[in-house]
Amino acid sequence: MIFQAQAQSEFKSLCDTFLCAVKKKPSLTGYLDGRRSFVNSFPANVFGIFGGVNYGKRLDVGLAYYTTAFSTPYDVTINKGTAFEYKALRKITFEYLAIKADYTFYKTKHWEFSVPISIGRGNGHIYNYHTDTNKLYNYTDLKVMPLEMGVTGIYLFYDWIGLSSGLSYRLNLTNWQYFNEFTALSYTAGVSVRFGTLWRHVKKGPTHWYKGFRGACCLF
Repeated sequence: MIFQAQAQSEFKSLCDTFLCAVKKKPSLTGYLDGRRSFVNSFPANVFGIFGGVNYGKRLDVGLAYYTTAFSTPYDVTINKGTAFEYKALRKITFEYLAIKADYTFYKTKHWEFSVPISIGRGNGHIYNYHTDTNKLYNYTDLKVMPLEMGVTGIYLFYDWIGLSSGLSYRLNLTNWQYFNEFTALSYTAGVSVRFGTLWRHVKKGPTHWYKGFRGACCLF
């Protein structure tokens, strides 16, 4: 009963924080978004750009555009189990426009945790190559509708720079016969730089950002 009461209290606090954020005056925001994903267990980089509005430094809502790059070709069997069975190399690419929301549910001086969720619509491309010559012999274009959600954590050395990592799952809601091609886990790990915040520090003086960084840089 005590655990249930604590859970209800935490949930109420989370709802109150969310409602308080959406009541704040929105401000414009934007960022670049890159992640490491998989296509049929083979690595593929996904790059994106986001633009929208921020409510109370807690909630981002807007549009994002994502596209693949440097996808790794992998072996597939065409017409498996028939007299026309043969091996081929396959490469998958896609690009789509998505409606995205990213809510920061935990926020301290140095730590932030958020839940991003998006749903998009775009195009997927399946390229098949001969295994011996690596020449393209056919391709398929189709519509994709990725639904993606996950969790992201950031440790901030200062309010404009930190380390970030995240894990998300992308589920394609169309073309189930190509489930493995467009549905996969994605992960991120790298440096997070908030150029807007940095610029505000620089405008206050050439050494303002450095002094603040030196005074605030700690592990806990």
